[in-house]
Amino acid sequence: MKRWKAIPVLFLAAVMGLVLCVTSKVQAEVIALQDGEYNVDYNILKAENDSVSMANDYFEKPAVIHVNNGKLEAVIRLNHSAWITEFKVPDGGGYVDTTTVSSDSAADTRVARFPLQSLESPLAAKIHVTVPSVDYDHDYTIRFAFDSSSITPVKAEQSAAAKNKEPESSSAKVANAAAKTENNAPNSASTAASGANDGAESRVQANVKESSSDNSVLKNVESGDQVVNPPTADTAPIAAWVAVFAVSLLFLLRRLYLSRSK
Repeated sequence: MKRWKAIPVLFLAAVMGLVLCVTSKVQAEVIALQDGEYNVDYNILKAENDSVSMANDYFEKPAVIHVNNGKLEAVIRLNHSAWITEFKVPDGGGYVDTTTVSSDSAADTRVARFPLQSLESPLAAKIHVTVPSVDYDHDYTIRFAFDSSSITPVKAEQSAAAKNKEPESSSAKVANAAAKTENNAPNSASTAASGANDGAESRVQANVKESSSDNSVLKNVESGDQVVNPPTADTAPIAAWVAVFAVSLLFLLRRLYLSRSK
């Protein structure tokens, strides 16, 4: 009789352990990210499947994730801002406009900010795309799929960039010294400066022509390729608890079978 009482206890313990493990996995991400700013890569997926959306190229990477008291917010830069007239994210069962942090009409960009519940599951969003020059006007539902394995603290990247600039400061000193020496030859220096100015002007004119000729509509990235879902947290503990759960269930079924055969 005591053995029969032990079986439900073991089964219940396995179930509770599995539930606790899944719950801890969901909370692990927020616990791991301390307050601060992080860079994270992402892809824009279609609403109906994991193919890359045509809007993927118009959201610049990486995103910056702000963490404050366990709450996450994403900051993302959009290019071709004038085309994307609406950008909404879920809120209270509906969709609300994202917050515009800054915009640059000359560069046709803007920076949007919106809250996140998690980096582990794709975030649905709605955009409205309008291109008057070609009479293009459509609504789209897209999904932000963040790659949590790419998370990097912003401060760490800034420190690395600063270290990379240190050797450049030494070379800059050498360049300055060379520049002073060249001042002794005014004719050659003025000729070089004139040539540099002409080259810079030519590059500017080329850039203006290139930007003015950009009349393309949103490119449809017809990559029916499936985007690999962003890696999640370590699943080893879950696998272990599932194994315990399965063994416990088999043990219970075996005991029931043996008791009936008797």
